[in-house]
Amino acid sequence: MVVANRVPSILKERLGDEATLGLLDFVDAECNAWSGRVLTTAAQRLDAAAERYDTKLDEIGRRFGAKFDEIERRFDEIERRFDEMGRRFDARFDEIERRFDTKLDSKLAMAAERYERRLAEEIAGLRVAVVREIHEGRVDSIKWSFLFWLGQVAAIFGLFSLMLRSPTH
Repeated sequence: MVVANRVPSILKERLGDEATLGLLDFVDAECNAWSGRVLTTAAQRLDAAAERYDTKLDEIGRRFGAKFDEIERRFDEIERRFDEMGRRFDARFDEIERRFDTKLDSKLAMAAERYERRLAEEIAGLRVAVVREIHEGRVDSIKWSFLFWLGQVAAIFGLFSLMLRSPTH
């Protein structure tokens, strides 16, 4: 595993290997789940748009079906108009598809940016908590060291005082 490259060493030491792997698995699973939801939503929207266009095409087909006799009489004229309409429809569909892709890309980029910003904020908060914990540990160590040193000085001073008061001296 590439745990050392993905997790700060202080956090890895604090959590231990098993908890660090669990944290990485959790973050990866959430990222994969989020990506799946985004792709599913995009596919559903694209399917809905295609269905709307199919419905519109069916409606156009029904209109042409009702006028089939007239179409036979003016076949050459209708064929020319139909070709022109097909080109316009293709151009319009391409424009709509391009705008949809642009909006989808924009939405995906914004969602990814928000996710990354939230992740960075959470990591920063975690770093602050770890630094506080380390600082509190240092203060406690210094306090107890000073108390131990003070006790040692008092004991040595007491021994010297006892030796100086001793009657054999």
